[in-house]
Parts: sequence; structure tokens; C-alpha cells
Amino acid sequence: MSQPKLTSLFRIQTLLMLHPKHSKSGYDLAKELEQLTGKKPSSGKIYPFLHELKDTGYIIEKETGDSGGRSKFEYFLTEKGVELKEELAERMANLLQIRLDQKLDKCHHCGVKLYDSIVEGKDKSGSPVVFCCKHCQAAYFDK
Repeated sequence: MSQPKLTSLFRIQTLLMLHPKHSKSGYDLAKELEQLTGKKPSSGKIYPFLHELKDTGYIIEKETGDSGGRSKFEYFLTEKGVELKEELAERMANLLQIRLDQKLDKCHHCGVKLYDSIVEGKDKSGSPVVFCCKHCQAAYFDK
């Protein structure tokens, strides 16, 4: 079995919403995605992806009765699906952390991440350094 194609934010969000113990129907997923993104996904996007997840062993599909003459199904993550979800969540967290780290400087003296206040200076070699406050700047140069 191969891994499902996680080629869009829609697919990633859908996978992250699934759970091993609490089932969700395709309709439930569509409503949650609409609340999250502000856009209602079509059943032509949701169900093919759910079938792909089922065919590759990442979810289990259980029939829960019928609704107006149509079978109703709910979906659970398998153990393999939980592992994929955890791996995906970790990869996404790492990507966000990398991006955040790229946008933030750290105080050259105390190491605190700088969000708003930055005091700039130059070290003894003339290289630029940043500090969180004038006190750290002074403490660094008073060494």
C-alpha cells in the first residue's frame, strides 16, 4: 500500500480532522472544513480523498445506517493513519517553526526571541548584532 497524496492544504486539513476513536462522516468533515476555511468543499473533493485514505489503509469506513435511501458512512483513523497524522503534524509544526525562526532575531546577550523591540549594535569585530533591550546591549559590551 502506498501513502495517500497530500498535495493540497485541503487534504492535509481533512486528514488532521480525522480521529481513531471519534468517527466523522463526510458531511461532518465538510462542515468543519467550511468553518475552518470559510469555503465549503464539494463532495467531489471529500469523498475521493476519503476513498483514497481507505484504499491505502489509513482509515476505516463503517456503515452507520441510511439517510433518505442512501447508505451513511463514518470514518476512523487506523493505527497507520494515526502515525501518518502525527508525522504530518510534526512536519507542519517544524515548517512553521523554521519560518518563525527566519522572521525572528534573538538577543545576542540573553537569547530571547525578538518580536517587537530590537536594539541594534555591532560586536567587537564590527559584525551586526541585535539585543532585546538597551540593558542587554550594555551588559554585553560591559563584559
